Amino acid sequence: MNCLEFRRQLAVDPKTRDSVFLQHKQECPRCAEAYARAMLFEASLAEAMAVPVPANLAERILFAQATEQRNQARTNRERNRGRWIQYAAAAMLLIAVGVVGYSRFNRPVLADLAIAHLAGEPLAMTSHAAVPDALVQREFGMRASIAMPNVPSGVTYLSDCPLGPYHIVHMAMAQDNDPVTVMYVADHHQAARKDFNQTGWFGREVPLGAGTLVLLGKSAQSFDHLETVWRDAVNGPRLTRL
Repeated sequence: MNCLEFRRQLAVDPKTRDSVFLQHKQECPRCAEAYARAMLFEASLAEAMAVPVPANLAERILFAQATEQRNQARTNRERNRGRWIQYAAAAMLLIAVGVVGYSRFNRPVLADLAIAHLAGEPLAMTSHAAVPDALVQREFGMRASIAMPNVPSGVTYLSDCPLGPYHIVHMAMAQDNDPVTVMYVADHHQAARKDFNQTGWFGREVPLGAGTLVLLGKSAQSFDHLETVWRDAVNGPRLTRL
C-alpha cells in the first residue's frame, strides 16, 4: 500500500483494521501523523454528537402540540401558554447544542496538533546524540528569522516539520527525568501563556517572539527552566526577512 492508497482508505474508513493499512501506518511517519489527526477528529465528532436528550422530550413535544390544538378554540391566553411550552423545548435543545459546540471549538487546537504530531515522529523521544548548535541556529534562522547566538544545551533531536496549517522547528531535549519535546511554531503567535494536560501529556504554550513555544512531556517538572532558557535564546537579535 502506498501513501495515496492509505489516505484514500483513511478518508473512507479511518477505523479499519486491515493489516496492510496498519502496516503502512507503522512504516510511514507522515501517514501515521495523518492517522493520528483523523483519530482526534473522529473522537471530537463523537463528543460533539453525544448531546444528552432531556428526559421525556418526545412526550413533552407531543403534549405541547396536542395542547396547542386543543387550545385553538380557547382564549388567546391559553393558546399562548401552549406556544410557550414549545418555545421552552426548542430553547432546551439550542442550549444543549450550544454548550457542546462551545466546548468543542474552545479546545486547545494547537495542543491537539502537537500531541498528534508525536505519533508520526517516534525517533524524537528516543534519540540521545547531541545536535550541533549550528544546525539549531540554521533552522531557527531559516524558519523563524531568529538569530540565536546561544543555543540551549541538551538538544538531542531536530527536525523541520509541518504541523497542521503551521510550520515548526521540532526538537527533543534530554532532562533528568524524561525527555521533553520542544516545538517552536514560527507562524502562529499564541495570545497568552497556557498550561494543559490531556491524553497523558503535560504541555505548555508560551507566546515567544513572533511565534509560540510548545513544551510537551510526561512531567511538567522542567517546564519553568526550559521556558526561561528558550526565552533567553529566542529574544536575541532578529534577522531581516529577504
